[in-house]
Formats: sequence, C-alpha cells, structure tokens
Amino acid sequence: MKQYCESIGGSLVTIQSEDENYWFRSSFLAYSTFIGLKRESNGWQWIDGKPFSYSNWAPGQPDNEGGNEKCVEFWNGGTSYGLWNDLPCDFSRYTVCKMINCDAFVEKEKEKQRLPIKAYIDSNLAAAKTSILSQFISVMENRITERADRDFERINSTIFTLFKKYHEETSKSIK
Repeated sequence: MKQYCESIGGSLVTIQSEDENYWFRSSFLAYSTFIGLKRESNGWQWIDGKPFSYSNWAPGQPDNEGGNEKCVEFWNGGTSYGLWNDLPCDFSRYTVCKMINCDAFVEKEKEKQRLPIKAYIDSNLAAAKTSILSQFISVMENRITERADRDFERINSTIFTLFKKYHEETSKSIK
C-alpha cells in the first residue's frame, strides 16, 4: 500500500481533522481503505510526519489483536461509517494515494495510455507500408512488362519492315 503510492509519486492519505474524515468518507465509497497511520514503538504516527492529534477510532479500537496490528483502515459503511480500525499491514484493502505532483502523475498516466496506441499505430503502419509497397511493386512490374511487350512488338515490327524492305530491294537488284 505505502509502496504502491510511492511508486506512482504519492503517499497514503492522512486525516488531520473531523472535516477531512467527513470528506474522505464522502469521497471514497470502498468499504475498507488503508490510511497513512502506522503504529510505531512510541505510538501512532502519520507517515507524512505530521503530528497525530486527531483520531476517529471505532469503539474498542485500536486493540492490536494478535499483537501485529500496525496499520489502520478507514471503515466506510454500516454502523462503522467513517470509523478507524487497526489491522495487520499485509491485509488486502483498497488504497487511496495523495498525489505529491498531480500534473506529473497525469502526464505519466497519459503516456501509459499513449504507448499501446503508438505501438498499435506503428504496427499497423508497418503492415500498411508493406502492403502498399507490395501493391506498388506489382503494379510497376505489370506496367514494365506491358511496356516491354509493346516495345518488343514495335521493335519487331520495325525489324520486320526493314527486313522486308531489304528483301524486296535485294530481290529487285537480283532480277
């Protein structure tokens, strides 16, 4: 969860007030979401280093059941609407990340979307080039063959005419 947020240029969301808790409850509809609060040896600490002065624990929480509940989830449903619970960090929950640089994140996501499109275009463009080149070569071969046949017939006709004239003139001179 923390690593995921960091990998996309963000951090787990922190909740510093009742207003922020209400906003979070209203904005994210997942039943259970990790928040950026972690149990340390000296107590609870927000991962962004801000002081831990606001909490909204569910009744009986935090209880550190099993001695391994070092992370916190935000409950968003039922009777626990907007309340917090401690739990082991390796549990699977939704994660909400607070982006450090939204513009960079948006540009990175756009680039991720552009890459498959570019690959698709490049692939199809290469196939189209190959197809067009094949068609061009075929058309040119046909035109060259037709032209060669016409030139051959014309040259043959000219040679035949010259040969015929030569034969006629040599025949006349022999007589």
